[in-house]
Amino acid sequence: GVIRSDDGGESWVRINKGLPFVNRWSSSEGATDFRRDVHLAISPGFGTDQTLFGGSPAADGLYVSRDRGDSWQRLSIASSDSPALVLAIAVSPEFEQDQTMIASIKGQGLYRSTDGGEYFELVGSGLVADNASIEWLEFSPDFGNDLTVVAASDETLYLSEDGGESWAPVPR
Repeated sequence: GVIRSDDGGESWVRINKGLPFVNRWSSSEGATDFRRDVHLAISPGFGTDQTLFGGSPAADGLYVSRDRGDSWQRLSIASSDSPALVLAIAVSPEFEQDQTMIASIKGQGLYRSTDGGEYFELVGSGLVADNASIEWLEFSPDFGNDLTVVAASDETLYLSEDGGESWAPVPR
């Protein structure tokens, strides 16, 4: 499951409450689930805002905790009826000010929120048209000034210099 240490790793506490996919994996009905990845993105201001996001490609939904993981709330991402299978999550280094985060949803594309996860919009729709399955996202450390985000699928590295609106493959 998901665990947290508040004392530099001396002790650990489970913070699974409200993450149904973790509970399912520990039950007999979830015993055959082969993909148990959990993606977490932690606010750079975690010490103050206590915010983290979590999701899994084997479960429906992106979740947020605003109390250090003690409880989780499912977020509404896509407007379709398809399940939101989370492949990657990233949080802006300026999250405390800009409340920006991006999630990659399998088969649906990249969704960006600029209000801490209350509302999401589809960005980089060309990636879906190219059938790109983004499994890694990273904001530039200077995102507040350069609006740069990097994304990668198994095959291609992509660069956005407008906060995720448009993406271009990076030649290798």
